[in-house]
Amino acid sequence: MEVTSPQKVNVVMSGIPQPFLQQIKVYVIDADSRYPYEWFDAEKSVDLRAAQQIRHILKRPEQDIDLGQTKLTIDKQIDPSVDLQVNLQKIDAMVNRIRTMPEYGVSSGNRLWALRRYLYEAGEWNGFQPHQYDLDDPLGTKINNKLLPTYLSSKKGNCVTMPFLFIILGQRLGLDVTAATAPVHVFVKYRDEMGAWYNLEATSGANPTP
Repeated sequence: MEVTSPQKVNVVMSGIPQPFLQQIKVYVIDADSRYPYEWFDAEKSVDLRAAQQIRHILKRPEQDIDLGQTKLTIDKQIDPSVDLQVNLQKIDAMVNRIRTMPEYGVSSGNRLWALRRYLYEAGEWNGFQPHQYDLDDPLGTKINNKLLPTYLSSKKGNCVTMPFLFIILGQRLGLDVTAATAPVHVFVKYRDEMGAWYNLEATSGANPTP
């Protein structure tokens, strides 16, 4: 939006929960003194603490980036009440529990099976409450439902939180898993010990899908 002369401007934002809206800051840029694109340049942009945290993570070698910590760091920018350490402890506890399951073993296939069973089959390992697709908000239109802590506490997720938790746990278990995107969707790519890649649908039991 261009403001050509001093005037009062009303900014309307829709689809943002009230608690988050109250934390939003609006910046006015003097286009005559600095080009707009420069504000997105790490060397010239506004010194925002949140942006610094993300940039610091992205400067690391890819193999050194912890997806769990990164997702929670980004989530905290959306909801400042997110507690990184508490949620990382929840993830560590899940990993430790998966390692005690009878299916868990040395092979990649055994570890994958233990992870799938832990998340999607009801049993004492998950309090007889498996992780499920959130049919009330399947696309995560409510931004809070795309946050990892929401999924960890409710066990109801979508095509953002479900694949990311699967990958976060899988990587900690030594699985070769990563995220891939399709239109309006995120799914898991898994590589077995023979080097074959498989698409896993995390919103449906992490079953292989074309």
